[in-house]
Amino acid sequence: MNKKRQNKRGISPVIATVMLVVIAIILFLLVYLWITSFQKEAVLKFNSPIETACLRVSFNAMITGTDINKNIQITNMADLPIHRFELYDVTSSGTKRITTSENPVDISPAGSTTFSQIDCTKIKIVPYLLGKTKEGKEKEYACEKQAKTFNC
Repeated sequence: MNKKRQNKRGISPVIATVMLVVIAIILFLLVYLWITSFQKEAVLKFNSPIETACLRVSFNAMITGTDINKNIQITNMADLPIHRFELYDVTSSGTKRITTSENPVDISPAGSTTFSQIDCTKIKIVPYLLGKTKEGKEKEYACEKQAKTFNC
């Protein structure tokens, strides 16, 4: 019986150390990838974060028409172009998207766009800016803090 135990050997200390280092590196990489997945991709406008440009966004909306078919004219009051708008119907049960600018219009300062045949009671208008990522790709950004809500 004693002979069988004497023939068994554990792994060498060098191999154990190498295995511990490899496991530690793998754990570090997994934690790093997990943490970086929480970061948003930086979008720039005028070489600064697009959030800064969103602070300059300003627009007015004028609602005209009958109860069922309303027209909403949105005028850009900011000093930068607004890429597009999304309109949401706000009800007690939640918010539902009504329409989006089908073809982004890049509304210049003092320019306007009109949405026709909108049926709503209360509407939320969200402006979007167009920025660039660090890789140079164009990306839309919703300026949620500059969104406005109107009664129809």
